[in-house]
Amino acid sequence: MKKHVLFFMLVSLLATAGLVYTSCGEDNVDLTGTTWQYGFTRAEYAAEMAAEMGISIADAEAMLIQYGVPAVIPIMEIEFTATVFSMYTIDLKEDTRTLEGTGTYTVSGSIVTLTVDGETMTGTVSGNRLTIEVDGETIILNKK
Repeated sequence: MKKHVLFFMLVSLLATAGLVYTSCGEDNVDLTGTTWQYGFTRAEYAAEMAAEMGISIADAEAMLIQYGVPAVIPIMEIEFTATVFSMYTIDLKEDTRTLEGTGTYTVSGSIVTLTVDGETMTGTVSGNRLTIEVDGETIILNKK
């Protein structure tokens, strides 16, 4: 009889734990106060530069390092507040950021929906990466 009672208690406990687990959905990602950057690497830029100048990639990268070009070259940033986001372009040469537009966003779990001028884009946050689909192209931004 004790075995049956223990078995019943175990089954009840597991069933309760299962209900609690399944009722707890995925928490929404909190983007408030975060900045995300899109860009390319110094190596990618060096390869492009080498092809244009007719020099080796190693020489092009050495020149970029000499001039203080960072390992990742940001060209765009997105900043999030509580419900609004702002998009900026970055000009490292001029050391400026230019506001390109603002919009609203919502978050459901790790899915982010961005709306600008009636246009909607959907993205996914995974760790320090925000992946957004724009006109069939994938843009990956890294958390700053």
